[in-house]
Amino acid sequence: MPKIPNAPRRSYQRRAKAQRRPTSDQEFYNSPAWRNARRAFLDSHPNNSLCAVCLKKGKVTASKVVDHVVSIAAGGARLSHDNMMPMCNKCHNSKSGHEAHGFVPANRRNNAGELVPTLQGIQQVYNKLIKFKL
Repeated sequence: MPKIPNAPRRSYQRRAKAQRRPTSDQEFYNSPAWRNARRAFLDSHPNNSLCAVCLKKGKVTASKVVDHVVSIAAGGARLSHDNMMPMCNKCHNSKSGHEAHGFVPANRRNNAGELVPTLQGIQQVYNKLIKFKL
């Protein structure tokens, strides 16, 4: 039986693959320094092996991801354990999706446990009021 030859790749497909370069974030997250810091953070305390967000909700879930509390883009420390938080995949994806689409919580808890409005949360409420002319 005759064999149908494979279609050659189109030039734009070859070009697109060749032009992909890792971003600085990808280079950082693939670096040995980050991998070692991540592993040290997860091993440093027994609670770091559990998702911090799920614990606040009363659920016990294993953490698979170490997330930066203050993002690197916003000036957060890259390798400081004070800026790291253990999360499960579901909570991390939810948080990252909210941040990517501009959602910011209107309140955050300070060291005393009190809810304090964030500047970005206030701006979001203000923009909604202007948008709906309330």
